[in-house]
Amino acid sequence: MGIAAADNIDLADRLAGEFEHLYMQALLPSGDHAIRFSGVTAQQKQFILEVPSSYFEEAQRREFCLWLCRKEALVAYAYCEPRILMKDARLGDKGVLDIVGASKRKDVCRSVAIGAINVVEPEAAKIAAWCDLLHTQERIETELQIVYSNLWEKIRPKVLWRQR
Repeated sequence: MGIAAADNIDLADRLAGEFEHLYMQALLPSGDHAIRFSGVTAQQKQFILEVPSSYFEEAQRREFCLWLCRKEALVAYAYCEPRILMKDARLGDKGVLDIVGASKRKDVCRSVAIGAINVVEPEAAKIAAWCDLLHTQERIETELQIVYSNLWEKIRPKVLWRQR
């Protein structure tokens, strides 16, 4: 793909594709099933965060990522969650990799098979909840904003940052 063609691809597509490649080539074969969130700022700084799922239930995890979108003034993000449906030490894990990429212009949702499974169906409601973080007007309670801010201060130095 030429540079001009690559420039026409929305950042949401790029981030979703990067996560799919990262998981399929490196993380899943190593047994890493962590949930990850990546964001890109207007200055084209990108972070990749292993979402601390031990801190949050699913709704709080989404709200923390919403808070991050606002805190870091993100222009695009990607969320990736492996859903392991069957663990098999001999044949490898089987399941689905749910990926959402979003930018100011576009949302990308995909589910990718992990291992040999017959049906790959996205959990539509679950995936859809991750598509609107840049556009939603949802309010985050002040107490939770403090919790998220403290957590971000704690984990931010350990987060992988790169210039795009």
